Amino acid sequence: MKLADAIIQWTPVSSKDNPTAGRMHVWSRAREDGDDGREIEPFEHCHSDVVTPTVGEWRKNPSPLWEGPFLLFVVFHTIVVRDGLDAATVHREFCNILEWRLFVTDETLS
Repeated sequence: MKLADAIIQWTPVSSKDNPTAGRMHVWSRAREDGDDGREIEPFEHCHSDVVTPTVGEWRKNPSPLWEGPFLLFVVFHTIVVRDGLDAATVHREFCNILEWRLFVTDETLS
């Protein structure tokens, strides 16, 4: 999926009373009903606020091409450093986003 279609949700490790503490998922707006084969779990009291407003604005006015991938790096570090989630887990979920794969993995456009 492309960044513009991504919904990134996570719950900080410090939210000990929350059953989704320390977990995260990247969903496609087009597949909110779970038709991609993954069961969608409710993420109560999760964070998605860092991404949603900024990416929403970016979707309306997609100026510099580097801006979207830059936002992903900021959100990645927020989730890992501030909220304590495992970097490998976050990376694996972020690999569902095309722009992340193009900048961080060996995948190329062919």
